Amino acid sequence: MGRGIRRIIFLDALLSKGDLSPFCRKVTNTITGKVIYCQGQEQPEIPSKATFFVRDVPGYLDLEIPDLNNKSHMVSIPTYQGYTIQLHAYADCDAYLNSRVSASGRSKLRRYQRKLETCFPIRYQTYYGSIQKTEYNRLFAQLRVLIERRFFQKREHNYDLQYLDYFQDTVYPLILEKRASLCVIYDDKKPISIRLNMHYEKIIYSLITSYDIDYGKFGLGSIDMVKNIEWGFDQGFEIIDLLKGYYYHKKKWITEAYNYRHLVIYGRNSLPTYLGAYYIKLKLLLFYRLVKLGRRVKLDKVYKRYKTYRYGRSIQSKRNRPTKFVGALVECSNGAKNCDVIQIEAGEYAFVREAVYDYLYCNNCRREDVRVTKCKESKGDFCVHRR
Repeated sequence: MGRGIRRIIFLDALLSKGDLSPFCRKVTNTITGKVIYCQGQEQPEIPSKATFFVRDVPGYLDLEIPDLNNKSHMVSIPTYQGYTIQLHAYADCDAYLNSRVSASGRSKLRRYQRKLETCFPIRYQTYYGSIQKTEYNRLFAQLRVLIERRFFQKREHNYDLQYLDYFQDTVYPLILEKRASLCVIYDDKKPISIRLNMHYEKIIYSLITSYDIDYGKFGLGSIDMVKNIEWGFDQGFEIIDLLKGYYYHKKKWITEAYNYRHLVIYGRNSLPTYLGAYYIKLKLLLFYRLVKLGRRVKLDKVYKRYKTYRYGRSIQSKRNRPTKFVGALVECSNGAKNCDVIQIEAGEYAFVREAVYDYLYCNNCRREDVRVTKCKESKGDFCVHRR
């Protein structure tokens, strides 16, 4: 987009660095009416030949630009939708769930959690203010594994993975300062669901989340969301911002949608600066109008199918061991012969784990009360033995 243009990801500047100078003097949350960022006594100015391209500003945040319409000018380009849960509108988590989730849906959520806690030694932990660095690094390593497995299952590339190393390098001190948190569900000592949040002035920004697909039968994604909402209420937060993308998974939780926007902010007293900013504006407007048109004629669905096809082609050569159980899992008596006990928690038989956990869910039994064996006489069949 040309030289001399400073590109800024708004939420990174606000949440990680806490510094919006010199392009912004004050930020107001228009939902609550509260000023959430202010330069204080400093009065920043936009340099006359400077251009700032500020990406992904949430629509509910109103920015005060220094000397706007005098020495500086701003162009706003609407982009994608974002989604929020307005915690401040409800007394507690139960009131929120009663409003947003049907009676049958709430019953299903309770059943998911009850079965999960019956079958496994489950522990819920939110790291907010303290965490050991070794556990922090272990959780980020596991988060990468969970994301890769989840999106391998969906046959999609994940947008968040490219930023995971940056977040790992950045977030640790923010957790210690209570400006970020990691919400984790453990099966004994194994993290099976991890959510990375950042916080700013009573707002939770839900950045990345993923769960172990072997526990998919238990509605782990929904349990994680409810636990995060409960924690938000307990800590006095007013809004959970689920950000953009993946609307299908967010739609039953959100209470309000908003539009993101890109801002082009530039000094008014330079013709080259004005022409450069005008070029950026035209380019962005054209791009997002084409995106809107493509969605109107369903090109986004065609593109998604194409990406799924390309992803499938790209991973075919990488498959060197089974990733999905396709044999038979049968319940056998403990006296069954011609069977070898196997370990499913790791190693070559890990691909059987999801089927075994589905069995635990359907039979409401604890993992420690079953053992799994491989049938010698049938290459692809496995047996579950209950105590």
